[in-house]
Amino acid sequence: MSGLFTDRDERMWQRRAEERPARPLPVGTWLRALRVGLRLRSALPRGPRRAPVPVGPRPCEQA
Repeated sequence: MSGLFTDRDERMWQRRAEERPARPLPVGTWLRALRVGLRLRSALPRGPRRAPVPVGPRPCEQA
């Protein structure tokens, strides 16, 4: 390959750029799902958080 682009290549790329996509991108569906997720998350009760459980030494670390 010479690395040079011909008029034929340019016409092919132009034709592909003007073609309609085979199917629309599901961006709207994705955004709605994201919105519903945020709505559900904000509707969860915000109670006091549990304190972390203290972890003792592991059996293999005992001397």
